Amino acid sequence: MKAVTPVIALLASVLLPFNVRADVTIRPNEQPKQSTKDFIKDQKKHGFVSPEPVNGSAQFIAGQSVQVELRVATADLGFVKFVIREQPKHGVLSEIRPHPSGESNRALVTYTHNGNPEELDDEFTFAARAGEGSTSAPGVIILTGKKALPNIQVLEQPRFRRLQPGEQDSTTVMLMNIGNAPFSGDLILPVPFIGPRHIDLAIKEKLTLMVMIKPDAPGTYHLDQELQPGQIGSRLQAGVECAQPFVVTPGAVVLVFDPLTGQRKATVKVTNGSESGLQLRVDCTGRLKVEKTVSLGPKGSTELSIALAKEDVAAFRGELSLVQEPARQKVMISAEPSPAHIVLVSPKDGKVDFGTVIKGKVPEVKVSVLNDGGVTAVLKATQVPPFLITTDLSSLNAETGKTVEFVVSFNPDLPGSYTQAITIGGNAGHLELMMKGTMMDPARPPGSTPGAGGAHAPVRPRETEVVPPRPSVSRPSVSGPTVLPAPTPVMVSRPPPVAPAPEPAAQPSPAPAAADSKDGKPLVSFKDMAPAEVVRYANLMNFGISASTAPPLQSHSIDPVPNIGVMERNRDNLVLVWEAPKVEPSNYLIESSYLVKNAATGMFLKTWKPFTEWKREKSPGQGLTAARLTELTPETRYEFRVLGIDKEGKFSTPSSIVQVATASPFRLPGWTWQVLTALILLAIAYTGYQFKQGEWGGHEPSGQKT
Repeated sequence: MKAVTPVIALLASVLLPFNVRADVTIRPNEQPKQSTKDFIKDQKKHGFVSPEPVNGSAQFIAGQSVQVELRVATADLGFVKFVIREQPKHGVLSEIRPHPSGESNRALVTYTHNGNPEELDDEFTFAARAGEGSTSAPGVIILTGKKALPNIQVLEQPRFRRLQPGEQDSTTVMLMNIGNAPFSGDLILPVPFIGPRHIDLAIKEKLTLMVMIKPDAPGTYHLDQELQPGQIGSRLQAGVECAQPFVVTPGAVVLVFDPLTGQRKATVKVTNGSESGLQLRVDCTGRLKVEKTVSLGPKGSTELSIALAKEDVAAFRGELSLVQEPARQKVMISAEPSPAHIVLVSPKDGKVDFGTVIKGKVPEVKVSVLNDGGVTAVLKATQVPPFLITTDLSSLNAETGKTVEFVVSFNPDLPGSYTQAITIGGNAGHLELMMKGTMMDPARPPGSTPGAGGAHAPVRPRETEVVPPRPSVSRPSVSGPTVLPAPTPVMVSRPPPVAPAPEPAAQPSPAPAAADSKDGKPLVSFKDMAPAEVVRYANLMNFGISASTAPPLQSHSIDPVPNIGVMERNRDNLVLVWEAPKVEPSNYLIESSYLVKNAATGMFLKTWKPFTEWKREKSPGQGLTAARLTELTPETRYEFRVLGIDKEGKFSTPSSIVQVATASPFRLPGWTWQVLTALILLAIAYTGYQFKQGEWGGHEPSGQKT
């Protein structure tokens, strides 16, 4: 064995160099390679093979040069000669240079464009020859150019400090041209910014500029300017706050009509931000009523009242300025026309006395009304027989500043003395005319007349007012809203007062409500002995007519119930709370909304009905009233409103509407079932494990002996 080892080493030293020079096969399917010596011998025997050019491309900038690589694919490891076959059309080529890598199948040439920005597409061809072989087919180099453009970038934006009017500040700006062409342009900054008028920047050059500002009035000044149009990075941006000695807020106000004074007015707040006192001048149009000067102490503030005269009812658009040179603050003022408002011209005292008339005579009186508001007044009135308005008020509108007339007649059916009030309303407020008159029938003896206390049949009122019949006020069913039939109008009116009969007059029933009164005694519900006025009101409200459209039923002494809200919310009950009006009502009425289907249109309309299932709760605070509403449906949306009731059984206008949903009934959360399922699976797994261990069924595991 020891004698064989030197023989193997000797053979290895002889065979290894031979294998390096011999043809080898790297992979089973690869053809054997030839050595350089054998390849050159084969070329001389069979001729040199032409190299194959590789097409290429290059990009350049108009007017500038670019280096282009020429390359061929060749099996010849010797010298390759490159030649240009076709010159470019829009530029020139340099001499062909060897490639820095030393590879013979590569070379370099420089292309220089002629600078015409309209001639940016070019090409040229080249060929190559290896050794003594033939020249190759031409290869193509595609040249694509783009215009030379500068690219200005702002590296440092300007920063200014807070200034006072007349002060000056300066800062620096750093720019750089990262484009492929020099930049030259003018710089025009907005006033009050100041900077150089012209900028020149070479390629890759940085430049530091100085920018100044000197504001002459308070305010905020913005610098937003592009040094090179179209380049976002060249935008100069800065903001400078020039503090003013005083501030007026808000900058725009709307004058609101005040029904107590009849003026349209508003206020603005003026604040002194300086350490010294100020005396401001007020400049405004002649229509505005405002103080001409405003005095402010150091760091002080005040309110400036702005108004239009009561007789100035037209729309207004203008401005008001507070000035202390050079500071000036403007406030934009606007006002809509004053609302329509009617006043009695004749009779001035609002009383009409027809005196005593003989039966068969129908006296008439003209009533004059002036609209001193800013918009047209649309007149409406309530007919109160036997005093009738014979003029058609539906077509009688009072233009602003105009006076209109209508006729009132006295035409009773039976003799007696009559006193009634006619309410004139519409969009211009309400006026009351107190009407008085006596009719005498010569054919009747004095003792039989109502005025003499004789018995007589009840006076039948004139058919003047349209009132829908009373619908059912029962609660809508669970399946959907109550569907009411279309109402048939019935002509009724309030009977006129007559002379007192010998019998004592029946006392009116208390105002309807669903809660106890203040003294703790229960009140009569709507289902029991409700007065005719209350029944009529309930009918109107159930058909969607608000209290404001029924003046005889509306209380003029009780304001609407303010600030209604929800204090407690449960599944089947909730607690409403509200503030008491300025005039405490005798009682309250709570209403809930529901839907009624209109048979004519097929649409469901929202209307209101009294909610009876409620009682007073302990007051949560002084001036607050609380009520608990019961028998509600869980997870249901409700709408409620509250009305005050005066001693005469008349109602205030409704409060604002409160929307509330009852709480959801208790339900098991979704994760409960997941936990139960997991527990059941664990129990099954544990049972199987016990069976496997032999701890169930009273037997031991197999393979064990007792």
